[in-house]
Amino acid sequence: MNKLILLCAILFVALHMEAQSISKSEVPDAVISRVKALYPDVNKIEWEGIDGMYEASFDIKKVETSLLISWDGTLVHTETEIEASAVPANIMDYITKHHPTSGISEASRIIDLTSKVTYEIEADDIEYVFDAYGVILSQELDEDDTDDKH
Repeated sequence: MNKLILLCAILFVALHMEAQSISKSEVPDAVISRVKALYPDVNKIEWEGIDGMYEASFDIKKVETSLLISWDGTLVHTETEIEASAVPANIMDYITKHHPTSGISEASRIIDLTSKVTYEIEADDIEYVFDAYGVILSQELDEDDTDDKH
């Protein structure tokens, strides 16, 4: 149980840390090797440093995908963009009830190293993280959208 709590805390922090773009030369070989092992055909990768970890972002068949990987090559989580139609019904019900005029502007499925699935949903500049059962794990104003408006 303690491991699960620690893992959830790490995932929460990892999802909400400020990222900094970095060049491939700043990424450890173990991280690059892990990405190549998982996605050998991906060539155009954007790298970010996030609190001692590395995020590799790329498109696969026009689907935005990102991997969060620790310095030693351990895959922490995979985040994949999804269509609103792929959002579980219980989460969609919540969004429809609380954001009836706007709906979902972005959605992604996140799978962590224990295969736990969460969903990151954006509606009306609010970013929600739901567990697979539709329970809200966090919600916050999407800073990226706020910064774009100033």
